[in-house]
Amino acid sequence: MFLLSALIDGNQVAGDKTALNQSLGNIEASQLPLGDLNGCNYQVPKSTWGAITAFANLKSRLVIITPSSNIASKLEAEIVSFRGTSGIYTLPAWETLPFEKIKPRVSTIAQRAIAIQNLISGKAEILIIPIKAALSPISNTLIEKKPISLNNKSKIEFENLITALVNFGYERVDLVESRGEFAVRGGLVDIYLADQEMPIRIDFFGEEVEELYFFDLADQRSTEKVEGSINIYPIIEDIQKGKFKYLTELLSSEYQLIFLDKDRIRSRALDFRSTNQEFYESNWSNLAWNENLEVMGDLIPKDFTPEDFWILDDLENKINQSEIPWFTLSNYEIEDGKKIELKEIPNFEGNLEKFISYLKKHFENQYKILLTAAGKGTIERYQDLLREHDLPEKYLNKGYLAENIINLALANFQNGFIDEINQRLVITENDIFSARVVGKNLEKLPSRRKKSIDPLELKNGDYVVHEQHGIGKFVELARRQVGGIDREYLVIEYAPSK
Repeated sequence: MFLLSALIDGNQVAGDKTALNQSLGNIEASQLPLGDLNGCNYQVPKSTWGAITAFANLKSRLVIITPSSNIASKLEAEIVSFRGTSGIYTLPAWETLPFEKIKPRVSTIAQRAIAIQNLISGKAEILIIPIKAALSPISNTLIEKKPISLNNKSKIEFENLITALVNFGYERVDLVESRGEFAVRGGLVDIYLADQEMPIRIDFFGEEVEELYFFDLADQRSTEKVEGSINIYPIIEDIQKGKFKYLTELLSSEYQLIFLDKDRIRSRALDFRSTNQEFYESNWSNLAWNENLEVMGDLIPKDFTPEDFWILDDLENKINQSEIPWFTLSNYEIEDGKKIELKEIPNFEGNLEKFISYLKKHFENQYKILLTAAGKGTIERYQDLLREHDLPEKYLNKGYLAENIINLALANFQNGFIDEINQRLVITENDIFSARVVGKNLEKLPSRRKKSIDPLELKNGDYVVHEQHGIGKFVELARRQVGGIDREYLVIEYAPSK
């Protein structure tokens, strides 16, 4: 994929601040020393967050806190489009609530382990964290258990590897069928790593790894060889009282922190705390305080409370105490905020005549223009459209933006922006072909409202289907006081986990 560091002029490399400012415009954050950044609020279009965070301060490492996992995922894709994949990691939040009786996916735990290990080792240049993950404790399991690295000719005792896999949370089975499982057959170890697309077969000769192969789940046959090495990370996160750390305890002095849309982050943090409190107090599964039960849900020990999960004030206090420099980026005007002179571009909503007119205007005004798309099919559509209107175009997979031509490139950008000072224009396929959602920020809109039921019509023993938790039996409609407010809850009984 073409890296958008090509927005940089001349023969400078992507890490040069002067070249960056020439290319992206008046990004004050990259011109200030670290100490002057602390506490600054910048008003800048959301469409430029990827560009700014990719190069906000090239002499330090970044931790970027986002309001949600969805925004974190999109931001990572945009930053990778600028800088490549090296050094870019996301520390995901559990996709389940802490006091629910549902385990996070093994792929989520593995991704958390990968991010934590690279943060500790200093390999993480940019770490993206949803606010829920930033407020949650991090198990010592992920901090202390180092990954097992294997390649052809690695030496490791066969039985030691089996023991390590069990300790890492992998389940031993007869036949590997899903992530988090491993099987032993003679001198072969089949394992489906949580962060891999295909399972891997480890072929031992004595105490030496002879070959590593991918294999097909359908027929269990080896396919292609694994190039390079594999890293095996823990897929279990045991949270124990006193045996965990918070994010700020893992950050070195090299890091600075960026809050994206801090007002929304604060709102999400309050929702996280209140929801945890509701699950904790209502205990709607009616099992959590059973004397024989050692954990609240499948992850949290019984002696944990919602207070073990931070609120935003706790995070801010620790950041200030540790003197980690921070600043905020917001999509709207902030009192005492500083503006970065990058602007949103109009959304054309499929009106190609309007798009071509806008493009021609800036092309004639000598702007350097970049059109991006996620797939080559859209790039080919661009080429046909531009040729139809006699606009010169060039597909880029390396190098820098050319003048007097429309540059085309593959990149995962949500929306484009314009730098009127330095005459740079970036337009994405979303700007051209998609309608922009106006109003309430909805990350997911249901296609249609599903048929619902009236809770007052339910009788004890009726089967109900919860959208997330599945089939259970209705017990009662209970009223409980949470946070000084009376609320009604459906009490649903589920079968015990195996």
